[in-house]
Amino acid sequence: MSKNLLYPIFIKPDNLRILIVGGGPVAEEKVTFLLKNTTPASLKVVSREFTPDFLDLIKDQERVIVEKSAYQRHHLEEVNMVIVAANNLELNTVVKSDARERNIWVNVADQPEACDFYLGGVVSRGDLKIAISTNGKAPILARRIRKYLEESIPEETEQLVDNLGFIRNQLHGDFSKKLKDLLTLTQDFVHEQHQRVEPPFR
Repeated sequence: MSKNLLYPIFIKPDNLRILIVGGGPVAEEKVTFLLKNTTPASLKVVSREFTPDFLDLIKDQERVIVEKSAYQRHHLEEVNMVIVAANNLELNTVVKSDARERNIWVNVADQPEACDFYLGGVVSRGDLKIAISTNGKAPILARRIRKYLEESIPEETEQLVDNLGFIRNQLHGDFSKKLKDLLTLTQDFVHEQHQRVEPPFR
């Protein structure tokens, strides 16, 4: 049985400059994911054509730059992450190759073997963020688990995180003592939530 060896990492968006190649439903899905989960410093989308739904999605998004043209190597200038969302295997290969030459991370939709990273399922409650990965094997399972977590984690968790952040700053002593105190504070909450939710599978 294989093991997921992906390294989970949360990247600060301040210097995140992303290029998306494609203007159809897959690109729409990727842009929706990014706009929901982060605020990249730059988000540019390049494609020969854009679907009406895609244009409707980004019409009020000032931070999304749209360029109606064929992909060219110069589009990778000042970019540090690329998402290829075009239904074109030849184009996918070209963009991946160009990105690798420049040591730019690339994600090619529906081609796990061509990806340096995946866009996993995400559950957010304020400052709490949980990412889910199946190593590219079962996106539908990741979506189901995400839905389960969204229904299981109460909205008040956001306030709990804020409160714990405040308490953490007030605690004194060494790291071990702080950790023990915080574990005690959260134990009852976790136990209560575990008792009230139904498992996603039977």
